[in-house]
Amino acid sequence: MTDIKLKDGIDLIQPTADQKAATKKYVDDNIGNSGVSDAVYSEEWNAVTTVSPSKNAIYDKIQSLTGTTGDITIIGTAVTW
Repeated sequence: MTDIKLKDGIDLIQPTADQKAATKKYVDDNIGNSGVSDAVYSEEWNAVTTVSPSKNAIYDKIQSLTGTTGDITIIGTAVTW
């Protein structure tokens, strides 16, 4: 390791190439190379806790919800939108 002196006597310890490689392998093995999916929203999303949806997948789902009309009841009061 290479130590770098910062101001006020604080040491910054630089990891070695072996330590960097071991850390990358740990992250790849335990988190994965890609924690983001562009998969279309569906029932297959249920119970998936290791992959995040992409902005595109969320945008597409929100856009698919627009234009919906109907009646809802909020605390006993009917509301139409």
